[in-house]
Amino acid sequence: GNGMEDIGAKMLSKALQINSSLRTILWDRNNTSALGFLDIARALESNHTLRFMSFPVSDISQAYRSAPERTEDVWQKIQWCLVRNNHSQTCPQEQAFRLQQGLVTSSAEQMLQRLCGRV
Repeated sequence: GNGMEDIGAKMLSKALQINSSLRTILWDRNNTSALGFLDIARALESNHTLRFMSFPVSDISQAYRSAPERTEDVWQKIQWCLVRNNHSQTCPQEQAFRLQQGLVTSSAEQMLQRLCGRV
């Protein structure tokens, strides 16, 4: 890690808001608190391209000791965003929009709708 603390998480969150090519982040040993992870989670709400973030064992452990509930909540939010981003790769935006609008006509599209609904 780089010991960037929450200010580093805030800078990363700003980059995630505008970056559309980053797919993976390896993040640990940066002395990030739950507040820093919250910045990352908020950025991921609008970032739909990041697909993997390693579990930052050291940082999460440290953040959990000082704010267990907040740390757990924010990490779940990060994971939810990553799952969403991975799912959007398997069910493209156009198909998802058509499914949502009820424009499904073929049996193949109906099957895709059922599969996407199960995931």
